[in-house]
Amino acid sequence: VLRAELTYRYGVAFEPIVNGQAEIAGVPAELLAVFSKRTAEIDTVMADKVADFPRREGCEPSRWKSATVGVTPTSLRRSIDAAATEHPPTAPELTTATIIDALALGASTWHRADVMRTICDLARPAPGVSGERWAAWLDRAVDTVMAQCVDLDPELPEHTRRRASDGRSIWIEPIASQVTSEAVLAQEQQILDWAAEATAFGPQPSASVERGDLDVIQHEAASAVAGYDPLTLIVGPAGAGKTTMLRAAVTTLHSPPHRPVFGFAPTAKAARVLEDETGMVSDTVAKLLYEWSRPDRPPGDWWQLGPHATVVVDEAGMLGTHGLHRLMQLSRQNTWRLVLVGDPHQLQAVGRGGMFAELCTAGRTIELERIHRFINPWEAAASLQLRHGDTRSLDTYEAHGRIVPGRIDEHLETIATYWTECRDHGQSLAITTTRNEHVDLINDRIQSERWERGELDRTCRADTADGIGAWVGDLIATRRNDRTLVASSGQFVRNRDQWLVTAIDGHGDITAARIDGGGVVVLPAEYARDHVRLGYAATEPGNQSDTQDRSLTLATGSTTGRGLYVGMTRGRQANHVLVVTGTNDLGAARDVLEQVITCDRVDVPAVARRDQLIGDHAADFARRWSEEPGRRPTVSQTVGIEIG
Repeated sequence: VLRAELTYRYGVAFEPIVNGQAEIAGVPAELLAVFSKRTAEIDTVMADKVADFPRREGCEPSRWKSATVGVTPTSLRRSIDAAATEHPPTAPELTTATIIDALALGASTWHRADVMRTICDLARPAPGVSGERWAAWLDRAVDTVMAQCVDLDPELPEHTRRRASDGRSIWIEPIASQVTSEAVLAQEQQILDWAAEATAFGPQPSASVERGDLDVIQHEAASAVAGYDPLTLIVGPAGAGKTTMLRAAVTTLHSPPHRPVFGFAPTAKAARVLEDETGMVSDTVAKLLYEWSRPDRPPGDWWQLGPHATVVVDEAGMLGTHGLHRLMQLSRQNTWRLVLVGDPHQLQAVGRGGMFAELCTAGRTIELERIHRFINPWEAAASLQLRHGDTRSLDTYEAHGRIVPGRIDEHLETIATYWTECRDHGQSLAITTTRNEHVDLINDRIQSERWERGELDRTCRADTADGIGAWVGDLIATRRNDRTLVASSGQFVRNRDQWLVTAIDGHGDITAARIDGGGVVVLPAEYARDHVRLGYAATEPGNQSDTQDRSLTLATGSTTGRGLYVGMTRGRQANHVLVVTGTNDLGAARDVLEQVITCDRVDVPAVARRDQLIGDHAADFARRWSEEPGRRPTVSQTVGIEIG
């Protein structure tokens, strides 16, 4: 509505809407950069930025450079008017189906506010329409879309107490997601039906897997992976040795009579780790689905995956519902065996997901129990408590000095020092946080520390996508798959691969060596500017498949329980969490972490949400009767409510 009113009054145009926000077209990028920084973060890093200016620019910062960007009201208005002329606003052309499809990309279920948000993301302000008229149009559009959705709420009993605003039970929160689409429900039900059919008969494990160093359940899981069931579900908590288990299964499948097995993962980085550590050819699920969507798929390549091939999907919890549905269809059509390996308690798919957890709840699952990663037995036990959202795990971490409170500037200093110490002692370190802004702050601070120590060559600098820039000696991360950029090892450049910068030419091209010995590649300047960032730290999705010697997790109020669990399980020897607080009070850090652990922002499949709502109504029914002295529901009444 604000965008519509600004367009109506002043004729401004807007840049594309991203995550609900759009910039006014024509506002200079340097002005946006000034206003986009949170005040606290500016205060925290300003001194470092000023001190760092000489080595970046080769001179001292002037007062003008330190405080302003040289934009006047007149020049700003002129720039905005010019952009509005070049990009006139257009009226929205949307259909109900388009909006529902967009909703289904992001979640399995939604509520009225989600519908409103999606329409506002898709509909640009129309010329000549005031904010008041636009708001009325939005309300009508939401009503139209909601009427075409499937309501997952069961019918309410006659005397249920209802809210006046929406007519729903007072015991169900107003923002509860309660609608979906027929297509979403059908897709989820087809996955569940196929899984039930694929596991209808007793398990058929392989008898050829050698026990070796595997524990009892690892051996059971490996035998199932190398067996003959159409569908196998393996749950592996962080550090439970699923890679070791898979390696044993792949060894058996590669032995006579040489049954074909292929590995896939939601991300290219996880797929590379899977291939390196198990020995099976691996790639992304997206690549597999793309190749099988091509009518001109060349015959004879490995993508054919002939009949009875074993298809192993690692990190299956991060697999979106649409991808899982398509994978299920291909498995049925081509008689593939599908093995899904993951952890429902770690990160899920970006967008619509949650079906791996639903399959594990409803189907036959083998869950690895013994944690092998940590050298300290207490840390294994604490990690399992953390995995299940048990706040008592904090007592254990606190007792061993693993929780560190402090301001963000203190934590940045600690992280930079710790990174250097680990590097000097030949130990690897995973640094994990939630927001990309904090990743950039950490990367910038470590780079500054290395600069002060004389570890970086300032002869030539390459522009990078994070705006920090890279020097020879820096650690960088590539952030987009590019199969045209091939390293000397024959491996293409993958998203989240880490590299050491060995040379930068005058054009900004970066020569880099992959840190795990995976060859050398030349990254063109254009790719570096758009898709290279410093690689000292990463968000939780970037580190989920990693195992290092030690780990640091920077936690804030925006961290989730799943994200904390991922960060606190990367290190074999030690895992610390640095909690951003206003003080050095450990109690304040505990308060933040307790809220983090109880926060679970994940998508719930529509079929599961429907069952939850039925349960909520049954609970409401029980409450209503319990509040009336001398009255109790009959069995038939209770059953009727549960069925809906």
